[in-house]
Amino acid sequence: MYGKFIVFEGINGSGKTTIINNLINYYNKNQIKYQYIKFPNRTTKSGQIIDKFLKNQYEFNSIQEQIKIFADNRKESELLIKQGLLDNQIILCDRYLYSNLAYTMTDISLDLQFNTNTTTIPITIDDIIKYDKYLLKPDLVFLINGNYINLRNDKIQERYHNNEIKNAVIFNNYLFSLHYTNTPYYIINNKYNKDSGTSNLQQSINEINHIINSIYIDNTYKYF
Repeated sequence: MYGKFIVFEGINGSGKTTIINNLINYYNKNQIKYQYIKFPNRTTKSGQIIDKFLKNQYEFNSIQEQIKIFADNRKESELLIKQGLLDNQIILCDRYLYSNLAYTMTDISLDLQFNTNTTTIPITIDDIIKYDKYLLKPDLVFLINGNYINLRNDKIQERYHNNEIKNAVIFNNYLFSLHYTNTPYYIINNKYNKDSGTSNLQQSINEINHIINSIYIDNTYKYF
């Protein structure tokens, strides 16, 4: 049997990790085999560099170097994902190539538009994807459209966590990336009402579970 490779994408604070954690609880209770993977994986050699970059403790020499390091980080976990699929596991992946595309394209486009002193070289989506050539492609992506950032108790200090002005651009770049790579996806509107303190989280989880259970997998690997 062959498992399912499911990716969750969305802007910071959209509720991706909350949804995944609830799915994990459901899978544990119902003895469903799964594997949880989060990118970037900060435990690897490339991940340690990325961790410093995201904490504003390190700068890459060029945008190309930055893109390549993130791509290397994804490649380092590919064998683990394949082994899980062969074991009929549902792979729950928190971020993947699409985050790299959406955030990188947003940073480059806004820098070129508003920074008159920029030395940034215009880069196309193909310039980014080329480092992920033959990367394993997911069976399905859930693009989470949510607003849970205000529920976080920790003080957020990382590079891409303070992006309220950029969020609309980032979300549109997610859509562009998914269409450009011909990736099957669903948008999940995972909303929190600050005034009433209510959300449609459980509805979102039920919808996601139904979609995962109903998708057909043809037991072959797909690549970018």
